[in-house]
Order: sequence, then structure tokens, then C-alpha cells
Amino acid sequence: TLLNRGIALMALQRFEGALASCKQSLALRPGHAAALPIQGVILHELGLFEEAVANYDEALALRLNDVELLYHRARAFTELRRFEDALASCETALTGRPGFAEAFNQRGVVLRELRRFPEALASFRKAQKLRPDFVDAHRNEAQLYLLAGDYRSAWWKYDQQSKPGAVALLV
Repeated sequence: TLLNRGIALMALQRFEGALASCKQSLALRPGHAAALPIQGVILHELGLFEEAVANYDEALALRLNDVELLYHRARAFTELRRFEDALASCETALTGRPGFAEAFNQRGVVLRELRRFPEALASFRKAQKLRPDFVDAHRNEAQLYLLAGDYRSAWWKYDQQSKPGAVALLV
């Protein structure tokens, strides 16, 4: 199907072709609940964040409080520097799935941008507790320390992660 073709092209990072396939699929089946989120991810990858948000909103109208959609919309809102909207999407996603490590990490990113460092740190640590191998959450914690001017903690975090068996931050 066109949607499967779009997914395959997305996996190959051929986003323009993937977007064309998704658009064709949606032209045949407007509001297709499976195609809309995929198209949103492709739009995000292409840097079309406003369009991605609109796409996620359309999909959320069909699948109310879908935590994956809320998470992806939060990512797009963050790219648009619409941090309060991003935070609201993260909070709603976490209400729906309290163990969603990616949403905790994204929440931390948003809180870091809002300079709410203690809350950001708590979010990154919650993400790491849920998924100890979550590289982005470890990296984001180290970056938070740097941004806050806590160079000793930043160095400690990087040093801890460079030990054998640790999650590699410098990937």
C-alpha cells in the first residue's frame, strides 16, 4: 500500500518520497488514523514543525489522548519554541502513560529551556530510572549541569558514562 511504501521510505530516510506516499494515502483515505501520525513524524524530520503540529492535532481529534501523538507533538512544539504547549502535551502524555520514558525526557528538555532546572533534572532522572540505557536522557542531564554552570557534576556525569558497561553519551 501507499502507507507501507511511505513507512519503508521513511526508514531509508528518504523523507520527501515518504511524505509524497503518505499524502497520496491520505488523499485516498482522508483522516486515515494510521497515516496521520506517520506523516507527522515525516514532517518533523523535514523540519516542517508547524505542519507537523497541525497533523498531530488532526490525528489527536481521531485518537484522543494518544500518548505517542502527544509526545511527538511536544517535540514539534519544542522545535517551535512553544514551550508551554510542549509541556502541556508532555503532561497529558504522562497522565496517560506514567512510565513513558521518552515523554519524561522531553519534559526535561522543555523544563530546561524554561530554566526550571530542578524539575528538568527530576524528569531526566525519571527517564533514566525507567530506561537506564536511555542515552538522550543521560546526555540531557549532563547538558543541564553545563547550562546551570555546574561543571563538576557535568564532568562527573560524562565520566560515569565513559566507564565500561555504561551508556555511551558521546555517541
